[in-house]
Amino acid sequence: FHNRAHRASQRQAGMAAAAAAIPAGAGSAAPACGVGEDEADAETEVNAAENGSRTSAASAASAPVGPMNVCLVSDFFFPNVGGVENHIFHLARCLVARGHKAVIITHAYGQYRGLRFLQGGIKVYYLPLATFYNQCIVPTVFGSLVVVRRVLLHERIHIVHGHSSFSALAHETLFHAINLGLKTVFTDHSMFHVDSVFFNTLLRVALCNVDRMICVSHTGKENTVLRAGLDPQLVSVIPNAVDTSEFRPARVPVPLSERL
Repeated sequence: FHNRAHRASQRQAGMAAAAAAIPAGAGSAAPACGVGEDEADAETEVNAAENGSRTSAASAASAPVGPMNVCLVSDFFFPNVGGVENHIFHLARCLVARGHKAVIITHAYGQYRGLRFLQGGIKVYYLPLATFYNQCIVPTVFGSLVVVRRVLLHERIHIVHGHSSFSALAHETLFHAINLGLKTVFTDHSMFHVDSVFFNTLLRVALCNVDRMICVSHTGKENTVLRAGLDPQLVSVIPNAVDTSEFRPARVPVPLSERL
């Protein structure tokens, strides 16, 4: 009992000394004028990444309470036409409609180079990266580092969302985003052979540190989990939506022979 009382008196004395060491008014210090909290956090993120400090960048890149800056990345985007391209475009429009900022990164397509703007203020960066097969860039990992890093920091991105497991640009950008301490999401739109050892090994390496995964069907989720060796708890299923303003039944039924 005597020892416990002695230790309690020592703790009280230590707390009193610590309280006396705190300067007066330290708990009511006002923030600097002229800079909002969001701007200060974003500026901290940029400065930390520029200085190469991953720890500071990770703390500054934590998801904000308000609107977020989301970067959608894929080799496949307009003027190329396809399901992934439409998915990214409409997802960016919905993000903007909800008050977020949407930025798209893809590679150059002919005359489409540099920065372009879509309706709603959506920015599209057509990066000068060489392609070699099926509209995919040459996978060099570090070949895209400088330009991708510059875009992510300039736009003060909070979340990087890659699309399509066949997109080398998406995987490389996710790799750079992880090293900058940003949150990452990946959506797999297709299914591939489970017995493709080489491709599945690359997919395991590319997705091993991604924060969340999205698949467009439960069958696609099973396929991706098997190929990439992912934790099923990290993979969500979000089916592709149908815009009923663009896709609706014909008012007059068309005979099957004419549709074929």
